[in-house]
This record gives sequence, C-alpha cells and structure tokens, in this order.
Amino acid sequence: MTDTHRKKHPETLIVPTVIAAKAAEWGLETQKVAAADAHRVLEALVAEFGVEGAVVALNHQGFRGEAYKYLLVPLCAEAVARRARAAVRRSP
Repeated sequence: MTDTHRKKHPETLIVPTVIAAKAAEWGLETQKVAAADAHRVLEALVAEFGVEGAVVALNHQGFRGEAYKYLLVPLCAEAVARRARAAVRRSP
C-alpha cells in the first residue's frame, strides 16, 4: 500500500532541493556539511516531538505519517538515547 502510494505521489526531497538551490552560493564542502546537518536537525526534531509528533508533522506535510513509523520508532529511540548521553556529558 505505502509503496504504491509513494510511487503514485512522488515528492521531491527537500534537502537535496534546498542544497541544489544554494549550490551557486555554497561551496562543495558547505553542501556536504548541510546534508549532514539535515540529519542532525531531523534527530533533534524527532527527539523533541517524539514519534507521534513526527507522524502529525508528516501528515501536515501531505504524507501518510503512519507509514513512516517503521523508521520513526528506531530513530526516536536513538535520538532520545543520544539526548540523554549529551545531558550526562554536560552535567558537572
């Protein structure tokens, strides 16, 4: 079901689109950093808003949020674990 829906309704991926639009302004190294930073942004947002928040956000973007839970659940678990480790490193 989801695979068919994705094939019928392909969406242009936002990160490559934005990076391509900025290519004339950004050097190749900045483009690579921006691509990696997009993953950090995703990690922080998933940790902050959780699986259900991400599902709602995907729905608001016109995607079927439930279809992404297979990925959101482990992403959220890892993001929350990293947040906890970062908190321990920051504490005196």
